[in-house]
Amino acid sequence: MSGLRAWGLALLLLGAGVAWRLWPREVAPPALPPEVTPPVIERGVRRAAVAPPAQRVEDVWTQKNRRAIELLEAGDLEAAVELFAECVAGDPAEGVFRGNLAEALARLARAEYEDVETRPEAIEHLTRAVELAPERDQLTELLARWRAEAAVEGNFWTDRSLHFRLSYDGDRGELLEGGYDLVLRTLEDAYGEFADLFGVRPAEGDAPPIEVVLLEREEFSELTGLGHWAGGAYDGRIRVPVVDLSKEERQLVRVLRHELVHAFVQEAGGRGVAGWLNEGIAEYLEQPAGAAREAAVREARALAAELKLRSLDELGGTLASLGSVEEIRAAYVQSLAFVGWIEHWYGEQVLFHMVSGCSKGVSLEASFEAHTRVPLASALEDLSLDLKR
Repeated sequence: MSGLRAWGLALLLLGAGVAWRLWPREVAPPALPPEVTPPVIERGVRRAAVAPPAQRVEDVWTQKNRRAIELLEAGDLEAAVELFAECVAGDPAEGVFRGNLAEALARLARAEYEDVETRPEAIEHLTRAVELAPERDQLTELLARWRAEAAVEGNFWTDRSLHFRLSYDGDRGELLEGGYDLVLRTLEDAYGEFADLFGVRPAEGDAPPIEVVLLEREEFSELTGLGHWAGGAYDGRIRVPVVDLSKEERQLVRVLRHELVHAFVQEAGGRGVAGWLNEGIAEYLEQPAGAAREAAVREARALAAELKLRSLDELGGTLASLGSVEEIRAAYVQSLAFVGWIEHWYGEQVLFHMVSGCSKGVSLEASFEAHTRVPLASALEDLSLDLKR
């Protein structure tokens, strides 16, 4: 990573909304695009042959289907799968039952995939869901992705720390000779710092550890769809390509911090945090507080002074949707410059209040104004005027 002046561009294989980063920054693809999930539905009840015309009688499978829907929405996934499966066995031609079973299996598989110990079962259940609902392309894509991950990472060694589970190729001597310790130590140090800032503590209590995977460059590209320019990715797991650890230690620390920020943003604010805030905070915090962070913000400001700033609405979604490489580069520069401006004039806690407000359905504009008594758009105008001086 050599600073904000060198930039690259790539499309992620299966991002939740397509996320891009520019070299030397790392691309952070979330797990999957949010698909339009077919709702579980009730089948029209059948009319009994001997009943009066106004009377409708449900058969046993319709009753089971209704009960399975209740279990599914209550989060009892295994029981819902069992009941939906009975409905499919009892009336194989009923498409409603097949669709509902596919949805329940997909939800169960996603829950199982959170735990490395139950990933084989997750793949098995998702395979069944794809067989039942082959028209749901995103389930097919997710299954292909999980199978690819299993093929690459299935025999990796693992090490644990308090909050992290690290996977890596045990045949790589440089990772065994202190590399894994550097990674876990860096992440645990950053965890404490970020927990204080964001006010959340992921991977504690019953929550699974945050997973981190060290990969060869080719493996990283295969699993993420990213090229040689990408320094790392976050898609629910932190993935980092390591070519020569002895030459990449400083860069690796920055990448790990950056991607861990995305995990905290998701934990504190959910998946709907605006692109400019998510990426701006990650770039801001990838350096520890002090001279290096201040230098990164100054560089972003210098570059932003040469740009026409976009509205925050334009930067609210995936920054890769903005068009050309130059436009995307400008969006990342502006995001870091604006985050630095907010920190300087209003305090960094405002940034974290804005993130946490997203989890409660509070807009960034409302959160910002509630804590500063200044409209967010006005703050951006102030930055623009300052850059022109």
